[in-house]
Amino acid sequence: MKTLFKLSEKAGLVPTVIGALVWLACGTIATIGIIDTLRQYPRLAFAVAMTFAVVTGIGGLIGYWLVADRIDFWRLGYHVKWLNANDWVYEERSAKSEERILSYFLEVRGQGYPAPCTIRILSQADWEIEAPSWARGRRSEIVERIANCHGAMNEGDVQILN
Repeated sequence: MKTLFKLSEKAGLVPTVIGALVWLACGTIATIGIIDTLRQYPRLAFAVAMTFAVVTGIGGLIGYWLVADRIDFWRLGYHVKWLNANDWVYEERSAKSEERILSYFLEVRGQGYPAPCTIRILSQADWEIEAPSWARGRRSEIVERIANCHGAMNEGDVQILN
């Protein structure tokens, strides 16, 4: 799944939308074709058609997630991405196609949705020295965005530590 998100990110919004639509169209055509081909074996036709329909539906759901992720990134201009273990990055779009990435550490403290978590990020003093130049002077804005992405806007328990 992570690989699909990376491919979608590299390809962009339009190819992701086209890919999702092609998947759904091919799945629909294949399901109808199976029914026509196996018409004389109705139980087998039903079982195979249901399998194709489920696989097509799951692929369509994944396609929706990919497209929604791309649209949110373009609409908001930022998003957060999980790298591995507790390592995350905040990524921001720029007009000049320069890379705007800020790493942070996230620790999930319990279960639930949104999951209660602790975010470890540079302190205000360290921010102005160690943060990338594009992020300097914007700590409160960026920290608020990160917290909202992890559920703070949905009344989630998000703690920010330095």
